[in-house]
Amino acid sequence: PTADKPSLLQHSEVVTFFHEFGHVMHNLCTRARFAQFSGTATERDFVEAPSQMLENWCWEEQPLKNMSGHYKEEGKALPEE
Repeated sequence: PTADKPSLLQHSEVVTFFHEFGHVMHNLCTRARFAQFSGTATERDFVEAPSQMLENWCWEEQPLKNMSGHYKEEGKALPEE
């Protein structure tokens, strides 16, 4: 990245970021007494649930509008397509 050309993310990279952040939140919010029963050491469906919930925001119109914008024109929304 430079001052006039920032490092921008493709949509697929944003989806991956939110998915992995779901795993981070799952680990941070656990109340399990032992690490072996928390995070990715749980049933597969339970491991993926928080990640898929966050990932879903990347496909919904309103959340996308809330978290994105044109990098050259602050406050300008991205095109609908």
